[in-house]
Amino acid sequence: MKPADLVDDTLELLSLPEVCMRVNAMIDNPRYSVAHIGDVINQDVALTARLLKLVNSSLYAFPSQIDTVSRAITVIGMKDLRDLIISTATTRSFDRLPLKQVDMTSFWRHSVYTAVVAKILAQKCNILHSERLFIGGLLHDVGHLVMYYRIPETMYKIYQYSTDREIALYQVEKRILGFNYADVGMQLLKSWKLPVNLQKIVQHHITLNSANSCILDASIVHLASNIAREADLSHQASIYYNPIAWEVTQLSKDDILEGLLVEAGKQFSEVLAILAPQQKLSKVLS
Repeated sequence: MKPADLVDDTLELLSLPEVCMRVNAMIDNPRYSVAHIGDVINQDVALTARLLKLVNSSLYAFPSQIDTVSRAITVIGMKDLRDLIISTATTRSFDRLPLKQVDMTSFWRHSVYTAVVAKILAQKCNILHSERLFIGGLLHDVGHLVMYYRIPETMYKIYQYSTDREIALYQVEKRILGFNYADVGMQLLKSWKLPVNLQKIVQHHITLNSANSCILDASIVHLASNIAREADLSHQASIYYNPIAWEVTQLSKDDILEGLLVEAGKQFSEVLAILAPQQKLSKVLS
């Protein structure tokens, strides 16, 4: 069994909206203008509404209201807007998976918080186009959803083995299956034809030693995911920060953590309500 086998058998349920796929294909084609792309996005009324809510949220805090897709493209840029469109579409796709072993409320809380923190960390690292880090944080764990859907019994045994022996889950997955959830997540993003750098962020956020050209982006998502776990008081497992991440980003946990959590907390509930409104806000991170 390979990651592609799990993803191929799941794609029918996890297809992205047609508008999302069309925009993804148009972004890198010079034949299409801002107006062309805006017209395609506007065909999906619900997607457009969520997109404009996200652009006008505290995630950006623009001084004036962005009321059209074309204006959003002008302000943010086409490639960054593509990443936001993917963000607004993917969370809905996973609603189709019948997952009995996964607490989807906790899953999306962690994913959205990671996305928000990743964007803030990217700005602290002076990364100009930080939306890819936002979506990298949002999708960094999606491989687990595919695995729990396709091989639930095996994943239950892997989880128990990991818990009983206090070994990281991805290490047990690798030992038993020959791959881990990050490999499956990468394969899903590849099947969706999402940008290669985004695929690499998802694949290497837990294996920074092999991240190579995407080491900075993968390090940011690695830190963001762990910071999100620390902020979640219900998370009991030990948390391991790879020292490579601190070295590459040139950040210090002691220097950034308190202010970062305050900033992330202001954005988290609002962004969660836009991307995953079906989840229970009463359980959001403090």
